[in-house]
Amino acid sequence: MVRVKSRWLLFEIVEDPFIQDSKVVFPHTPFNITEEHLTRIIRETITIHHGDFGSGMAWNTSVKWFNSTTRTGIMRVGREYVDLVMGSLFFVKQIHSMQASFNILHSSGTLISIQKTAIERDRSFYLEEKERAERKGQAYDAMSRIEANISKINQLEAH
Repeated sequence: MVRVKSRWLLFEIVEDPFIQDSKVVFPHTPFNITEEHLTRIIRETITIHHGDFGSGMAWNTSVKWFNSTTRTGIMRVGREYVDLVMGSLFFVKQIHSMQASFNILHSSGTLISIQKTAIERDRSFYLEEKERAERKGQAYDAMSRIEANISKINQLEAH
């Protein structure tokens, strides 16, 4: 039996800025989407831009984890077709009705490396949120959110 080798991609969904009252606004609207829905969007994009060939070659592409608060996720892609998938992600300009795009943050051959990077990214995001809340005089429980994300990320398996 042949082992299927994979690459792991850490990605971020970035909402496109818009101009309002002659100022550039960087929105952060609530975004609830599942891993399955993101996988479907990615596979549809691959099919649109690479046809049946791309669809067949990227059969094992799937989003394994997604955090809707930080808008970061982990995706597994077949090693030979990582460029095909990354090229297709460039053409995603809308998710649901929101103007957004994918930003690849890190690529790795091992799940452990991508998990460490995702944990560091989420930790820094939540600590920044805590600082913003404290400046406004609000309470923000960053540690429980960080611990919850660490447990979710560590539950990922390579299969």
